[in-house]
Amino acid sequence: MSEEAKAQENVPKKSKYRKDKPWDNDPTVDKWKVDEFKPEDNPAGGPVCESSFAVLFPEYREKYIREIFPLLKRDMNKYSIKAEMNLAEGSLTVKTTDKMWDPYSILKARDLIKLIARSVPYQQAIKIMQDDMF
Repeated sequence: MSEEAKAQENVPKKSKYRKDKPWDNDPTVDKWKVDEFKPEDNPAGGPVCESSFAVLFPEYREKYIREIFPLLKRDMNKYSIKAEMNLAEGSLTVKTTDKMWDPYSILKARDLIKLIARSVPYQQAIKIMQDDMF
């Protein structure tokens, strides 16, 4: 038996047909890098239908939320998401708009208003909107 045939016998079955890919051993490729999502990455435009999420907040948070709401509204406009506050119900709502280009941003906005309702400071909560935060 040739040496090549012996080498193939010693290879585990799951690795028998495994071939190296060009990017497996390339040191210039960062496999863990997350690219920023830009408007050019979504040429199809906004969402097909409107999505909205609402979160109730406790009465003692009302004063703080009223103070930070202009900041929240401004930051949501960067992602083309509409933010609403209803003081009668004690709720924060985020909605998609036709101009929204990042489909995942509405879920991040939902998490943002949940954090604000649960007493996380705004400066910390807004970090959830960054692409490198999960």
